[in-house]
Amino acid sequence: MRNIISKFFTAAALTVALAGGSLPVQAAKKGAPTDPGSAGKVKAIDKAAKTITVEEKGAAKTIAIASTTVFKKAGKPATIDDVTVGEAVSVTTINLGDKVEAVTVSLGAKSPALTAKGKKK
Repeated sequence: MRNIISKFFTAAALTVALAGGSLPVQAAKKGAPTDPGSAGKVKAIDKAAKTITVEEKGAAKTIAIASTTVFKKAGKPATIDDVTVGEAVSVTTINLGDKVEAVTVSLGAKSPALTAKGKKK
């Protein structure tokens, strides 16, 4: 009888552990980077609305800035205050359905991830 109860609790604990382990994966998929991002020039910055508008091939795209957005300039940490209109920018984004949010903003030259055929410039 003890063996059966022990096996039951072991199976229950294993089920709970597996279910708990899959929850973060599902949460990560919910906000998966489904947007290709943008690379171009900064057209506008709205610090009050926390948005940046990037012009790429003549089309403008407004991207939301979150508290978790990471800014880099010349490989060093930066902030939204370091962004200037007309500056080259590369932005990786996440599509949240009602808005596109910046994950990383690289100021200066285009990011190698967004250049043609993965070649570094």
